[in-house]
Amino acid sequence: MFVSKSLLRFGVGLIISLIAMTCLFAYLSPHYNSLIVRASNGLIGLLEHPRRTVLEAQGSRALVLKRSLEEETPLLRYNYEQYYGVILFLSLLLATPRLGFTRKLVSAMVGLCALVVFHTLVLATNARIDIHGESWLTTLFLFTRVAVVVLLWVLLTFRYWFPWPKAAPLEGEHLKPNDPCPCGSGKKYKYCCGRWDR
Repeated sequence: MFVSKSLLRFGVGLIISLIAMTCLFAYLSPHYNSLIVRASNGLIGLLEHPRRTVLEAQGSRALVLKRSLEEETPLLRYNYEQYYGVILFLSLLLATPRLGFTRKLVSAMVGLCALVVFHTLVLATNARIDIHGESWLTTLFLFTRVAVVVLLWVLLTFRYWFPWPKAAPLEGEHLKPNDPCPCGSGKKYKYCCGRWDR
């Protein structure tokens, strides 16, 4: 019963968080995209000599330009809204029930930094692949975007879903019926392991 209530609370919280984050990121997505494009351009500049790939931010999308000696030719407009991963991550984090505000804030900061690095690597890699030829990495990144977000959320909230078991009481120490059960179930002692002692 405890698990089903927690899952129900998590599901409802996730739907509300997704709606709120989607509305918020409709305004923030061009800024996030320009940040990722600037970082990707810096990374591409380190990898290419002479430089042949240039990215340009256009709203929530990135335009890849192929640079030649004469001109810059538009090659491909990415329909690659990177902020979807941020929306999903923040929604999962906000929907996690009974996770403290400080813990959520720290997890959000760590997760956002990790997602910025991941999205920068993905965009820079995909842009260079489109200039230099197809690769299996494009397909891999396409299918791992959601998996990376969920894995990051699981790593940051792992202890909530699988708490450490509480230590057994020391010898001579008596548990009261209303104390939390030492098995880690979250129930009172009298409703869990203590009911067999009566």
